[in-house]
Amino acid sequence: MKKLSVEGKYFSTYAFVQQNKLEKIATKVLGKGWEAEDDVSQIQSIIDELKIGRHLVEYANNSEDIVVTDISNDNEISVPIMYYIDDNGNKVYDFEEMANHFEQELSKLDDSVVVMCSIQ
Repeated sequence: MKKLSVEGKYFSTYAFVQQNKLEKIATKVLGKGWEAEDDVSQIQSIIDELKIGRHLVEYANNSEDIVVTDISNDNEISVPIMYYIDDNGNKVYDFEEMANHFEQELSKLDDSVVVMCSIQ
């Protein structure tokens, strides 16, 4: 059976789900009637549920496009830079979510180890 490839460039969670025909998985992961909100986190959650290897989901440089890259064969841990734009147009980094992502990636190395990162 051919492994599903989700690598590519997408403009939203909706596009990612539609182009890869993942409506059922998206509903399972994001809930019935889900809406695209935090695209990077939503796409990463869907990919994690698919269990198709490690993928980096991040915003493309100087763009609102989302890029999905298969990093299953890499020997390093990458943490996507997660942020949102507030009502005043300022970029606000989501350090807590980035720390959670880092914890998850470290935990994959040895599931008997409890990994905890904190942001102060």
